[in-house]
Amino acid sequence: MKENFKKIFIFFLALFGGCCIVAVSLTLAQGDNAQGAALRQNLCSRISALATKVDQRIANRQSNLDGKRNQISLRLQKIQDQRASQLAAKREKWDNARAVHYEKLESRARTDAQKQALTQFKQEVDAAIAARRTAVDLALANFEQGISEALISRRSSSDAVLNEFRNSIRAAFGQTESNCASDKQFSEIRESLRSGLQAAKDGLSSDVQSIDKLGAQVSELVKARNEAIQQAVQDFKAKMETARDNFKAAVQE
Repeated sequence: MKENFKKIFIFFLALFGGCCIVAVSLTLAQGDNAQGAALRQNLCSRISALATKVDQRIANRQSNLDGKRNQISLRLQKIQDQRASQLAAKREKWDNARAVHYEKLESRARTDAQKQALTQFKQEVDAAIAARRTAVDLALANFEQGISEALISRRSSSDAVLNEFRNSIRAAFGQTESNCASDKQFSEIRESLRSGLQAAKDGLSSDVQSIDKLGAQVSELVKARNEAIQQAVQDFKAKMETARDNFKAAVQE
C-alpha cells in the first residue's frame, strides 16, 4: 500500500509538470524560426488552444489518479472484509470447541461444589474471552480508522497541490493572453510564459515534498495495533490462568 501511493503520486505529479513544460517548449521553439511581428502573431494566435490542450492533459492525469485511488480504496476494503470474515469464522470455531470442552467438564462434575466451581469457571473464562475480543476489535477498528484518516488527509493535501499547480499554469497562460493583448514584444511574452510555467513546475516539486508520507503513519498504526493486540492476549492469558487456578482449588476442596 505504501509503495502504491508513492508510485502513483510521484508518477502523475511528475507527468503534470513534464507534459506542460514540454508542450509549451516545443511550441515556442517552432515560433523561434520566424521573426518580429510574425513571431508574436504565431505565439499569440495559438496560446488559447495550447492553454486548453494543457489544461485537458492535467484533467486527464487527475482522472487517472482518481481511478487509481478508487482501486486502492476497493482493495483495502476487500482486505478488511476478508480479515473480518476470517476472524468471525475463527471465533465461531473456538466457541464450538469451548462448548464441547464445557460439556466434558460438566459430565465429570459430581458434587454441588464441583458444579458451582464449574459455573464460576465458565463465567470467568467467558468474561476473559469477551474482554479479549473487545480489545482486539477496538485495536482493529482504530487501525482501520487511522488508515482511512491518513488516506483522506493525503488525498486532501495532494488535491490542494494539484489545484495550486493547475491554477499556476492557468495564470501563466492568462498572463500570456494579457501580454498578447498589450504592446509587449515577442521576447517579453515568450519569457513571461516560460518563467510562469517554470515557476509552476518548481512550486509543484516543492509542494509534493511537503505532503505527509504514508509510510511513517502506517508504521505507527501497525505498531499501535500490534501492541494493543499483544496486551489483550497477555491480559487474557493472565485471567485464564487465574480462572484455572481457582477452578482447581475449588474442585480439590
